[in-house]
Amino acid sequence: MNAYGLYGGNDGERDASMAIVAQGKPGGPFWGPGRFLLVVTLLLAVSASLLVVRSWMLGLGQFAQAATVLDIIQRAYVEPTDPDELSRAAIAGMLESLQDPNSVYVPPAVAEQFRRQIIGADYVGIGVQLLRRDGLVTIVSLAAGGPAVRAGVKPGDRIVAVNGHDTRPLDTEAVAGLIAGPRGEAVVLTVDRGGRSIEITIVRGDIRAESIRGLRRIDDNGTWWHALDPQLGIGYIRLSQFVDGTAQGTLRAIELARQQAGALHGLVLDLRQNPGGAIHEAVGVADLFLDGGVVVRTQGRAIPTVTMDANRGVAFDGPIVVLIDGASASGSEIVAGAIVERLQDARAVGTRTFGKASVQAVYTLPDGGTLKLTEAHYLLPSGRNLQRTAESAVWGVDPSEGSHVMLEESDVLRLAELYARLNEVGGAEVDGGIDRSDWADTSMLLNALGDPQLSAAHAALAGRLRTGQWPRVGADPMANEDKMTLLQLERAIERLRAEHERLEEEARRLRQEILERSKEPA
Repeated sequence: MNAYGLYGGNDGERDASMAIVAQGKPGGPFWGPGRFLLVVTLLLAVSASLLVVRSWMLGLGQFAQAATVLDIIQRAYVEPTDPDELSRAAIAGMLESLQDPNSVYVPPAVAEQFRRQIIGADYVGIGVQLLRRDGLVTIVSLAAGGPAVRAGVKPGDRIVAVNGHDTRPLDTEAVAGLIAGPRGEAVVLTVDRGGRSIEITIVRGDIRAESIRGLRRIDDNGTWWHALDPQLGIGYIRLSQFVDGTAQGTLRAIELARQQAGALHGLVLDLRQNPGGAIHEAVGVADLFLDGGVVVRTQGRAIPTVTMDANRGVAFDGPIVVLIDGASASGSEIVAGAIVERLQDARAVGTRTFGKASVQAVYTLPDGGTLKLTEAHYLLPSGRNLQRTAESAVWGVDPSEGSHVMLEESDVLRLAELYARLNEVGGAEVDGGIDRSDWADTSMLLNALGDPQLSAAHAALAGRLRTGQWPRVGADPMANEDKMTLLQLERAIERLRAEHERLEEEARRLRQEILERSKEPA
């Protein structure tokens, strides 16, 4: 192997460039200008190759030191050690040093489940989406009709233990690993809900991967109703994630909305609580609304910049409102950002998105685990980097001017429960507890749903269709973002205060036990 082969250089291109340098007039002295330039070029190439080899060897030297430490621990530590656990701890340490929560090691126990969720296959689990927020792994959404919903888990529940194992210092993947297990077996979650500690027993079951939803199911086959306002021809499509088939399914949902509403003049695309998924499917969804041009670009250090373009032609060319919130991440940010930046007749309503714009490669490791590594960031057509960092003042996708609409924390939980009921197929819950007569009138339906962001989206589209202008339906983004940030900080302080009180109570209890034991006769 030559030095270029160590890091993937192209020998063909290198030889071609040398041949060009060597070309010159025939004959002449050995040290003529052409040969002198050739020798200098060869020396530079050899020097560069040696630098590459030296860098590679130095890297091996660093790992040789780690291998020495591992050997010493295994031979001399006071207690027996597990080499696999030490290896995984070393991997975790390397990844932690990157300070990137999206670069993670997925252990073998959950690697297959992780792969199946990415490609959109059915899997065994409890049916929750997890994100780390304010230092704790938090449940942000639940699979419709899944084991977690049936057991009483709610969005916003913060996991503090799984089967008695303290999860507060763990990352999302580690917590997912503790939750995973065989079908039919129970797992006990201890969650913090508004400062109260609650234990919930959940029996693992089959989770059906479904990404496209509407307002409610209308038959026992699970068909969705997508007509939000038949009178004005406004449709509604909610995407919960991006899995294989999401783009084609969205196209079918657009056609179904057109049939159900009689005509489709405006569309609400709901990307709230959508954590992302398969990027090619997200690009495919954006492609349905963009007539060619850039959807998103990737920019990284070790991989070339890639531009993903939409094809010519659209599935819907009317006004669109994209609903977004703080849990809209990755693929949903790409879709929302591309639509709002590229289309004049589109608006984003809600709150600023999560800010997860990492291009991640997935590597299968020898132990059966998976390494998920960030290799680049996604940039919107304007060049805006979606990724949020500790220093970021701008990230993700902002709502449009006059379209920042917040939800109260109580609204988030209430609406999650309501939409989970509307996800049910058949039975008395099919209308989500909403009176049948309310479904026949859009204003009554919006009032019954009690979803301020959806109401604002409808108001924006209704105004646009009636007057030709987009009305203000909320506040300006930055003004309300500051208020929301303050509110989030205040809520975090309340949670920390509740945790402090819990620890104080635990300390008091232990002191009392120690005191009572000290009074017992020897």
